[in-house]
Amino acid sequence: GTVLTIPTAQKSDTGNYTVKLIHDSGTVESAPGHLEIIDRAKSATSLSMSPAFSCTIPDKAGGAVSCTETVGTNKYGETTVGSVMGATSVAVGVRHSCAINALSKVACWGDNSAGQLTPPTDLTGVVALGLGSTYSCALLNTGTVRCWGSTPKIPGMNQVVALDSSTAGTCAKTLAGDRLCWGP
Repeated sequence: GTVLTIPTAQKSDTGNYTVKLIHDSGTVESAPGHLEIIDRAKSATSLSMSPAFSCTIPDKAGGAVSCTETVGTNKYGETTVGSVMGATSVAVGVRHSCAINALSKVACWGDNSAGQLTPPTDLTGVVALGLGSTYSCALLNTGTVRCWGSTPKIPGMNQVVALDSSTAGTCAKTLAGDRLCWGP
């Protein structure tokens, strides 16, 4: 078929998968794609924090994001979430935040001085976020990373399995164990 369905996915299903097309004229196999099964049943919340504020998706809140200012005055709207519902993950930057919803789309709020709140319209399959001071980056289910806003030059990379950011920059970890960093 055209869709792989794993009805009761387990951590043991984590691994690299390929697509093999068989036709009368020959066989073609795709490059491997990495699938990682995450057990969300044990941790239904997402929490991200900076020195000035934090955002969370409280357990049993239906994916409603809540942000709290720890220092400051919400000058950039970094804790004014708006109508973000169905969120599965949240990340904070220096003065902005973004969340991933159940459809793997991104919504952002806060400081937009460098376009860091406006993800590309064709951005799909987002599995993780890393937010810098004036940019936002998304790890896609293809193992690639896309960034928007005031992005520094990003190193060429593929088969990325993890992404993290701080005020000092952003780093990606590849399937091979390499770490590639850029920023601030």
